Amino acid sequence: PLPRSSSPSSSKHSFISYPFVLCPATKAMILEMDAQLQMRLEMNQEMMQAFASGAQYIIPYLILRVRREFIIPDTLSQMLGFEDSDFKKPLKVVFDNEEGVDAGGVRKEYYQVMMKQMLDPNYGMFSYFEESRSLWFNKDSYETSMEFELVGILLGIAIYNSIIIDLPVPLALYKKLKGEKCDLNDLAQLEPTLARGLQTLLDYEGDVLSTFQTPFHITYEVYGQMKHIDLRTFTEMDSLSLSLSHTPCNPLSLSLSQDSAVMDIVDDITDEKEREKEREREKGREDKSKDIQIAYIESEEREREREREKENEKEKFKVFSVEYREKELVEREREREREKKENEGSIYTEKEREKEREKERERERGREMVTNENREEYVRAYVKWILDVSVSQQFEAFAKGFNKVCGGIAFDLFEPQELELLVCGSPELNLKDLKHGTKYEDGYTSESRVIADFWKVVMRFDEEEKKLFLKFVSGSDRSPIDGLSHMGFIISKNGTEDTRLPSAHTCFNHLLLPEYSTVEVLERKLKMAIHQSEGFGLR
Repeated sequence: PLPRSSSPSSSKHSFISYPFVLCPATKAMILEMDAQLQMRLEMNQEMMQAFASGAQYIIPYLILRVRREFIIPDTLSQMLGFEDSDFKKPLKVVFDNEEGVDAGGVRKEYYQVMMKQMLDPNYGMFSYFEESRSLWFNKDSYETSMEFELVGILLGIAIYNSIIIDLPVPLALYKKLKGEKCDLNDLAQLEPTLARGLQTLLDYEGDVLSTFQTPFHITYEVYGQMKHIDLRTFTEMDSLSLSLSHTPCNPLSLSLSQDSAVMDIVDDITDEKEREKEREREKGREDKSKDIQIAYIESEEREREREREKENEKEKFKVFSVEYREKELVEREREREREKKENEGSIYTEKEREKEREKERERERGREMVTNENREEYVRAYVKWILDVSVSQQFEAFAKGFNKVCGGIAFDLFEPQELELLVCGSPELNLKDLKHGTKYEDGYTSESRVIADFWKVVMRFDEEEKKLFLKFVSGSDRSPIDGLSHMGFIISKNGTEDTRLPSAHTCFNHLLLPEYSTVEVLERKLKMAIHQSEGFGLR
């Protein structure tokens, strides 16, 4: 049997201490319920403050009003005016001069446009790696920390509003957010060729120095200038994995169907939040007591400092005394006499001294080059430089923004691989699962001719067309963490004219499909629609 919760006041079994028994979909459900709970708490707090202050109205949502062509500066200027607590409110987005009303679809569109611009390598915040088709923080970016913090805030808001975004970054980002160390396998996801070269260096059985002639530093070009990074600075670090893994680590997939178990976990989360508030209040009382003690200690320290200053003043007079100078001259003369005797009695000739200097130069060159003895240090330092040290400022700003929104027990349930799946969804699109979970309305059934033609056309789509179709009907081109069968896809009849185009309510994953006369017309109209799907209203 599972042990009971560690809380003295709780007598329930808690699955939250055993996240490995929960599948990613169940963890996502818990996180969503926790997010909804926090949103309700923030809305209630807003109402209480409004009632106490006599305000005439409240704003229970996080509302962003942006222009599509100036989406980054508009977002940044508005984010600066929000409190951290506002980020826990449900998100609503308004595009200026567009007709879309946000019931879920507009904010999906907002994220697609926003992330596309912010992640564009030409914008300068992220670097694009062609070989892996991945992005990583630009270590030489001139953008402000606030903009990296904004990306972190947007990622956190997306998680709490169940929005899937396209974020092509390696698993290293999610490991860093979870406080885990990156290794050579993480570098392989970003730069496969470089990682294989480093692995070859580690596995080589001959003389590394004479064969590779690799210096213990990195040199690269940025904006027309060469930068030189001495990796010996980063050799003092904890050990990490130095072998490439060929077997991907898949999250454990166990199912948990009991709704009561999920509710127990949410109850545990709520209880933990209350205990956390009590600990904060207790900490506040302790801090006041500590402040008094610190003030007393600082007063005594200032008194001792004044005494030391007086002693220092007395010492200064000694420096200028004649007696002190005479003693100093005598001591210097004695030192010169000792050096003279040592030089006269030395057994080393000039040739021997030169040999010693040559040996020292050899030892120095050995320290500057990669050898069999220091190659592991070199690889560790190389990985740490690329994934940690070189982007530390950018990542710290990003993590600061992310932690303003996310955190707590529900977030801690996720492994890095599961967090990646939660944020980005799955790139594998199984349209058979989508068909299995589809509902039909307004006269259509699964046996209707047009529905049969529709699925025949869709199943023939290539991978790019599948993504465009899914983006057209749902606002995202990726499968959610619990699969397409749980997306809640709906198809409704929308007239019988062949001149109409299919349309969609992305807020509700709802496709409005006219009853076309032939499968050829249906295919032509559907492809036309999915290729012209950006924006809201007539264009």
